[in-house]
Amino acid sequence: VGLIAAFVALRRETRRSRLAHARADELNRALEARVEAATEAVVASERRLRRTLDEMMEGCAVLDFDLRYLYVNAASARQ
Repeated sequence: VGLIAAFVALRRETRRSRLAHARADELNRALEARVEAATEAVVASERRLRRTLDEMMEGCAVLDFDLRYLYVNAASARQ
């Protein structure tokens, strides 16, 4: 009887473990999809910003804290 009880308990734990792993896999897939969607949104936003800055008639430059140029649009380069 003791051996049967141990087998049943082990089988339950194995099933719980499988269910937990399946749930973790499902959550990981959902998180990866959300990260991918957010990344695509950031990339699209960056493209819109760059296009806006590139097409401005006014000069625009972005510098870092050491005053190194990170970005200069065409209008700024002509000045």
